[in-house]
Parts: sequence; C-alpha cells; structure tokens
Amino acid sequence: LDVAVASNGLALGTSNIVHQINPTTNAISERTDSPADGFSSLLVHRSADRTLLYFLDGNFVFLYHAPTDTFDPAVQTQSSIGGASAAVNRNGTLLGTGLSSGGASLDTAPGFNFVHNFNTLDSGIAFDAVQDTFYGVNSLRNQIIAYNTTTFAEKFRFDIGENVDAGATFFGPGNLVASQDGHYLALITPTTMRVFVVPTVPLAFVSSRKTHGSAGVFDINMPLDGNPGVECRSGGANGQFTMVFTFGVNLTSVGGASVTDGTGMVSSGNINPSNVRQYIVNLTGVTDSQYIKVTLTNVNDVAAHHTDAISGEMGILLGDTNGSHSVNSTDVTQTKGQSGHVVTNSNFRQDPNATGSINASDISLVKVNSGHALPETFSQTHAHSAAKTR
Repeated sequence: LDVAVASNGLALGTSNIVHQINPTTNAISERTDSPADGFSSLLVHRSADRTLLYFLDGNFVFLYHAPTDTFDPAVQTQSSIGGASAAVNRNGTLLGTGLSSGGASLDTAPGFNFVHNFNTLDSGIAFDAVQDTFYGVNSLRNQIIAYNTTTFAEKFRFDIGENVDAGATFFGPGNLVASQDGHYLALITPTTMRVFVVPTVPLAFVSSRKTHGSAGVFDINMPLDGNPGVECRSGGANGQFTMVFTFGVNLTSVGGASVTDGTGMVSSGNINPSNVRQYIVNLTGVTDSQYIKVTLTNVNDVAAHHTDAISGEMGILLGDTNGSHSVNSTDVTQTKGQSGHVVTNSNFRQDPNATGSINASDISLVKVNSGHALPETFSQTHAHSAAKTR
C-alpha cells in the first residue's frame, strides 16, 4: 500500500505486513520483527529527517527507528484514526493524526502520549519540515490553518480557492504535504493539485471599527475561525464600514485590498501610521443582512516575509446587538436596558447608530430591524462535533 525511505537507506513498504527493500541490492524481505502481522491497510509516514517512520492501521500505531533499525510495539489508540490524515514532525517527536470522527490530534513519539486536539482540522494535515508548525485543512472555511506546536496558537491561515470536503484519501483529495524546505504546501483538491507558498506574515485578528461620537472608537472582533462575527452598527446611507487587519509583526507594504465575497467595495486601504501592524480597509456600498469577505494581497513585513493573499470575514446585521446572527426581542430588551447609559466597551453594541449615546433612536432602530437575520453558514447547518476523548 505504501513505502517510505528511512535515513539509514532502507525502504520499508507495507501491505498487511512490513517489507524491507534494499535500494543497493534491490533485495526484498519481510521484516518479521515488526508488529504488523494481521493488519489490513497499513500506511506509513516519515519525519522530515527520516529517522522515524510512523505506521498506522485503524486503532493501532507503531514506530520504526532508523538509527537503531528497530520497531516499537504496536499501541492501541482510544479513538479511530484515519491513515491518509497523518504526519510526523521534523525530528520525529510529534505525531499528527486525523480522527475518523473529525478533527486532528497531536501525540508524542515514541510514547504516544496525548498533547493537543485541533477540532476544526477535518481533512489533510502536515508538519513544516523546517520549523515547529502544524498545518491542517478546515473544510468548513475552505482554508489551510497553521498552528504553533509549542503554544498551539494559530499562526496564520489562507484560502484554498475552492470547496474541499472533510476527510482525506491516500493519494487523493484532502492529502496535504509540505515541501522539504518548508516553503510550499501541496493539497490534492476535488479538481486538481494546488501548490501554495507558505504565508509567513501572521494575521493576529480582524475587527470592525467605528467611532461613536465623543464616546470614542470601538472595535468588534471578527473571529478567524468558526462562524463569522457580526457588525450590528449602521453603515449610514452609503453603507460605510471599516475593517482592521492586525498582524503579529510590523508591516512594510500591502499590495491592496478587495471584496472577494459579498456586496460592497473597497474605497481605500492603508497601513495604520499609528500602529504599523495594522492595515485599515474602508468599505462603501455594503448592504445589510449579508456576510462580506475582504482579501489583502501581497502582504510584506519587516522580516522580509511575504503572504500572497489573506482574508477576513464579517456578518453585517443592523440591530443584532448580542451578535446572535438574528434581530429579535432580546436585542430590543438589551438596548432598552442600556438607554441613558454612557457608551463604554461593555455596551457600545447597544448604540447601533454610533452616535455616542444610547437612547430612543437606538431602540427604534433595533425594533425596525427585528425579524432580520443573516443567512445560515455551512457550519451552522452542518454542525458536528470533532472532539476526541482520551
């Protein structure tokens, strides 16, 4: 079924047993010391330095150590694993495994001790061959997401460019691999194979910003994962909104910004002179009750890193003061409860006309929009749990 070449020069191939291939002599022999006897669909993945091979089949895994030419005993896992979604990090100390129930798990090698779950990664996974970065496909957002394997914090994400399904097949759709130099990722999609330059300018978060009169400037965070956040404030007669992209490092240049999904257009965009980690995008013509996605292109930072394209998305729903994706009596009651209060970080959503004071005008605005709702997203209509128990 599969084959990998280890750092000692031996190639190990699998069926329901492990065969050894000597590339020098072309001799093929059975490795009777492997714990593979009786397995039905044994697959193998290797570390970037090729010192460790990771064999897996259903609920069992075992390791081959190239420096000593030895196998570890097979270990039974507590969750069913998917052989096509598996990876080994650069030095063989971490194993990544796709779970048949959805999501991905990190475990240590050789002890196979649980480290961390990534519940939103439901297709192919891979490790960077150079640095401690773990990649995975999120089919709900059609994105590849990168995580730090020490803090497990998200480093960045980027759009795949087409719809992908959950799950991965060996040598088929969902299979994700990283290049040996760490510069590229390749993903087999339903229509083709796509190669991506690894973006190294990390997007920290995206927010929607408005000034509420003399009360000041207030931002609504737009999550990078899961259902998009909701901007509940008015864009005025011309549908004007501001999205702020905040990166983890100082920017040097951004090629531009455009609306890549939804109704609206970019009126201007610039690096914030007061905070050069931020890129500010001003929008106009944005309509209500929709999701809008804005994509930045050719992003560069002070460390000479480059990202081809990176996106942020938000829902627009006037009067949705609690961010529930619909406007109803709860929003009316919430706004009434803040009427007459000073606008602060804790109640600025109840000032949907963004005047800096919460009063009858805000209550009326929410009432008029009661019954409006955002369209359901894929993740809302196909919600599923990818939790793994140990």
